[in-house]
Amino acid sequence: MGSGARSRSSITSSRNRRLRAGSPGFSYVEILVTLALLGILFVPMMQLFSYAMDATTSSRDLLTSLSLGRREMERVKNEGANLDKLRAEGNQTYPPAEEPPLKLNGRTWRVDRIIKPDSEPLEVTVEVRRDGENKSLVRLVTLLTETSWAQGAPVTPASQ
Repeated sequence: MGSGARSRSSITSSRNRRLRAGSPGFSYVEILVTLALLGILFVPMMQLFSYAMDATTSSRDLLTSLSLGRREMERVKNEGANLDKLRAEGNQTYPPAEEPPLKLNGRTWRVDRIIKPDSEPLEVTVEVRRDGENKSLVRLVTLLTETSWAQGAPVTPASQ
């Protein structure tokens, strides 16, 4: 019984010595497999980040152009009491081509106001685009009629 216990302990100790002496860490193949797996998982993660950045940029551009379009449309509506003036001014670009474009959120912008002078009610279109591009990001359209105020209520030409 004593000799069996010694042989078992000597086998265990010799195996422990071999493991300690023969494998100080991971093998080259294990490291390569691990790096390959990490690389395979890393590529989709980077594509996800790239997509998120593109979506954020597109969203920011859309919100900026929408804000510029609304601002111009409100300006047109406030001047809308004088439709003859709007018809006479015709189509306009803000800022004009000879002036530098608007700089907002790292981009340059132009706002186009397009008037259809022969339409009744007057059709006004506002388009916002990046400077140097022909395609508009936002297009807003409104119809304006002559309106004046009498005794606290709006009066249109048809109701007079």
